[in-house]
Amino acid sequence: MRMKALMFYPVVIIIALSMRDPDLQVRLVGGQTALEGRVEVFFNGSWGTVCDDSWDLNDARVVCRMLGFQTAVLASTNAGYGEGSGGIILDNVGCFGTERNLAECSHNGYENHNCVHSEDAGAVCANDPDLQVRLVGGQTALEGRVEVFFNGSWGTVCDDSWDLNDARVVCRMLGFQTAVLASTNAGYGEGSGSIILDNVGCLGTERNLAECSHNGYENHNCGHSEDAGAVCAHVRLVGGQTASEGRVEVLFGGSWGTVCDDFWDLNDVKVVCRMLGFQIAVRAVTSAGYGQGSGSIILDDVECLGTERNLAECTHNGYASHNCGHSEDAGAVCANDTTLEHFEVRLVDGRSRNEGRVEMFYNTSWGTLCGVGWDLREADVVCRKLGFTDASDVLQNAAFGEGIGMVFLEGISCLGTENSLLACTFTSFEANSCPHSQDVGVMCKGTGALISNAKFDPTTTLGHPDHGSQCPTVNSVSSAENSRTLSPVSIVLGAILAASYALFLLLGLYGSHRLRKLERMTVNDSSEQPTSKGTGSPEAASAYLNLTSPSRKSTETLGKKAPRELIYMNLEVPENTIGGDQVYTDLSFKKGSEQEGPSREYKAPMKPPVGRKPKSGRLGSPDRPDPSPLTQHDPIYNECY
Repeated sequence: MRMKALMFYPVVIIIALSMRDPDLQVRLVGGQTALEGRVEVFFNGSWGTVCDDSWDLNDARVVCRMLGFQTAVLASTNAGYGEGSGGIILDNVGCFGTERNLAECSHNGYENHNCVHSEDAGAVCANDPDLQVRLVGGQTALEGRVEVFFNGSWGTVCDDSWDLNDARVVCRMLGFQTAVLASTNAGYGEGSGSIILDNVGCLGTERNLAECSHNGYENHNCGHSEDAGAVCAHVRLVGGQTASEGRVEVLFGGSWGTVCDDFWDLNDVKVVCRMLGFQIAVRAVTSAGYGQGSGSIILDDVECLGTERNLAECTHNGYASHNCGHSEDAGAVCANDTTLEHFEVRLVDGRSRNEGRVEMFYNTSWGTLCGVGWDLREADVVCRKLGFTDASDVLQNAAFGEGIGMVFLEGISCLGTENSLLACTFTSFEANSCPHSQDVGVMCKGTGALISNAKFDPTTTLGHPDHGSQCPTVNSVSSAENSRTLSPVSIVLGAILAASYALFLLLGLYGSHRLRKLERMTVNDSSEQPTSKGTGSPEAASAYLNLTSPSRKSTETLGKKAPRELIYMNLEVPENTIGGDQVYTDLSFKKGSEQEGPSREYKAPMKPPVGRKPKSGRLGSPDRPDPSPLTQHDPIYNECY
């Protein structure tokens, strides 16, 4: 089987290679020079045209490269170079711009189209050397009107389609790191001479304006009131692993120098990152964290508010005025626009959807947030981010348990109206000095959408004694503000308490019933005044309410000749006739040939009587005469006195 597979794969590869489209030949027809014209393709022995559906500059670049030109500056549509003849070979061409041949681009298939020759595509190519640019009319060398040197003289650039990507290419050509502003409407004054470029379209990564698309040199529909300009950044980041981090260096007096870390904080870094085109500042680095620089130390004691457009607008000691060494060189860590998409927040280990430890997703992993400085304003930002109305409480000191991973946003301070925690101010994005024991948690109001499914340990203590919110503890939050689901432990405890209450209620009812029954029996038996047949004493009958003889011991009626032993059971004594300290419920009387009357044997009670315990006392009433017919005292009654 393995041999068959080894033989099969090379065959598949050979077939795939043989089925690949052969390279196409192209030409430009109908233009004034060899750099421009209608695009035609040679296929099946004849030339045909290309439909302009989806035709753009990336497609034109491939054509120009096939023809040996450096790049394309225009993709022509609607038969701009006249209608062709013959077949329409390609339609819906989709190139990335990096292909070697049009055959490598996607398309509908050869001669498969829904076009006519009025839609024939064209291209304008360029094979010029790099352009020279300069900035004119600004207060510093970092800003001004963009001018291009072409055909021996300087001219301007029209602001149609002019944006920050175009300005970035210009600034990079001048040796600056990037651009912070693309100026339009002759913001730096109207120029003179020719307008060299119009509809410039750069990606921002090009090395020279000549590599960007445009209408062609001196082909425009503008006036000098539309002259474009640029503001460049005079800072750069050096020594980092990526372009978004490194030692901060400033261009001053034609050379690059460093910045001292005295008073260097995240607000200063925000300005640097904004100058470099990044969205946010992540961390302020001190103590030459990205290595020691060389040359001059340009700035010291920099203090920015964080809203400035340029470091030059922040307070400092003055250029090249410092008391630092390069061991104090400042650095910065920035985040660009694409990384913002990876910032998310969630609530973890809460007992319900509305609460939990706050965690943030950054750089492919989740981390916790430092709780130092948190109040309801920061919690409101989190809750609204998750789709809740606002927050009801902040729980600090890892109230929902300690998390794992990194700790973020140390020293955060929000106004409460921000759309994201990243819009708040904080001293450090990575809270390296904040342990997980200070992880913060929040409780939100309403119904959210982005909640973790993790469960919270019900034994964890919540609340923070120093927090002065309107809901200081978990139990004080009203159900209207924060609805929760009961934990299994709470349900079991509630069921046990309910069952215990029902059991006690049933026992109480049963005891009450027994007491009422006993009272009714006492009243009935007292009215009948029975006579004791064991002793023949009517006075003693009132003390014995129920005296029965089991049928298995005697089958004869009382008063007749009885067997040798007669046992009377179930002796019930009314409590109002008893005093003393003993009650006998079973008595045994033996009748023999030698003597009659009660024998010396008797039975003490084996278990307490059912119902209410009667008062302790001697058997019978205190003034009851001796039940024995004998004149002498029988020892059986010794313990009854």
